[in-house]
Amino acid sequence: MIYLVIGNHQTLSGVWEQIEITLRTFKEMNVRINVSSRIKAGHVNILIEDFNSYIIEDLIGIKAKNPDTQYILLPT
Repeated sequence: MIYLVIGNHQTLSGVWEQIEITLRTFKEMNVRINVSSRIKAGHVNILIEDFNSYIIEDLIGIKAKNPDTQYILLPT
């Protein structure tokens, strides 16, 4: 499963367009994608850039415990 992680943003006001475009793109390709507030271990996680210390710790810790977890960074 693919997850679009949005929990690393305090507000969606600056990223709602990227979220909408990403969801539409996957829908057009008939690829299932879910929105999540947190990283999902063992799955593909797309993160729209906006990093802070807690998300970096989560990225490293989750990957260490679940090596199958994948990250895709969507720069804006």
